[in-house]
Amino acid sequence: MGETEFEFWSLNEGTYFCLIDQVRGEAFKAAIQATVAPGDIVVDLGAGTGILSMFAADVGASKVYAIELDGGNFRSLQRSVVRNGYQDRITCIRGDATTITFPEKPDVIICEMIATGLIEELQLPAMTNALRQCEIQ
Repeated sequence: MGETEFEFWSLNEGTYFCLIDQVRGEAFKAAIQATVAPGDIVVDLGAGTGILSMFAADVGASKVYAIELDGGNFRSLQRSVVRNGYQDRITCIRGDATTITFPEKPDVIICEMIATGLIEELQLPAMTNALRQCEIQ
């Protein structure tokens, strides 16, 4: 029997604690509401659960590309997007944020790479790759 998204995310301690942290979630939601405009194209690097992608879709992003490398995270991300009714606005892409080429130029880049210290998840190379594609240097 396949596990549900709840079972999957609750077994991933770091991700689980992020999901239940209401202060953290509301801070990200407010930042995304203040940044993403209706019609924007958004890229979510290291999308994980997809919560930030969903926040962007909720404020009117016309398209969100949720990029995730980890296979288990990616499968649960895909199911979460469909189960929550976002499949028309969020496209899940399995890929490495440090090398991926975006399907189109984004207006906004969002990410929260949690296990980093800017090292483990290679946040700096991921952002460098993203900014090159946005012609921001």
